[in-house]
Amino acid sequence: MNTQDKVINDLAIQLANKTIECANYKALYEEALEKIQQLQSDKEKEE
Repeated sequence: MNTQDKVINDLAIQLANKTIECANYKALYEEALEKIQQLQSDKEKEE
């Protein structure tokens, strides 16, 4: 494998890892947002 192929392969791996990381953060964000909305709804019911 020549240098150019190694660079391209490394960039592809980095891109895949970042894509997975972003998907995980998005899932965590959506879960947190749902929890916030639930807590706000519960608070409104109490008032």
